[in-house]
Amino acid sequence: MENRDMRQPELPGPGGYPLEIPDDLHQRLWKDIDSDTDSDDTWTPLEEVSETGKSIILRAENSIRKHPREHLRVFDLNGGERYRKTGEPDRVPIDLSIIPGQIVTHNHPRGLPPSIQDILVGHAGSALEIRVVTGIFTYAIRFPENISQTELKSGWDHLSRLGMAVGWEWSRSRRGNPEDDTIRRALHAALMELARRGVLKYRRDRDV
Repeated sequence: MENRDMRQPELPGPGGYPLEIPDDLHQRLWKDIDSDTDSDDTWTPLEEVSETGKSIILRAENSIRKHPREHLRVFDLNGGERYRKTGEPDRVPIDLSIIPGQIVTHNHPRGLPPSIQDILVGHAGSALEIRVVTGIFTYAIRFPENISQTELKSGWDHLSRLGMAVGWEWSRSRRGNPEDDTIRRALHAALMELARRGVLKYRRDRDV
């Protein structure tokens, strides 16, 4: 039985651009980093889930949203809980055999968006939807049918580096910004750009 970790990313620190960034891409990343506007509404998270199921999933997410350790839940489309696991502050194990066609949700105590590990685990396990909840946002990701693990990883590796470079530039322009907030904004910008390119579907909704 295969086990993987859903863990937050190992992030580079402040520094110069790792690669040249075209002006139009720089502007898009900067705009996404600078704005608290949530992502596009061209798709609806949990759209196949029954109303009862949605209520169950949202209640479960709110119960783990601000927990200092990662907690993972796997639900079917009727809200039936198929799997649960408590992990460490930055990772939680998951059995890939449980998640095909299911809703996989967990919390990120540092408040960061989905990591590349979350994305690759969800794709490898054929999850219907990967969700991450924090004290501020709920993130949701789905995968187009024709996208490979290589495309996901190479797209993330490239855009997350560029997003971090622009993020630190944005932070310095404001005479410093809390580190986790800069990282959160930069990774959100990278995910937004991946969604624009059709590599994945991505939504971020504010917890209200």
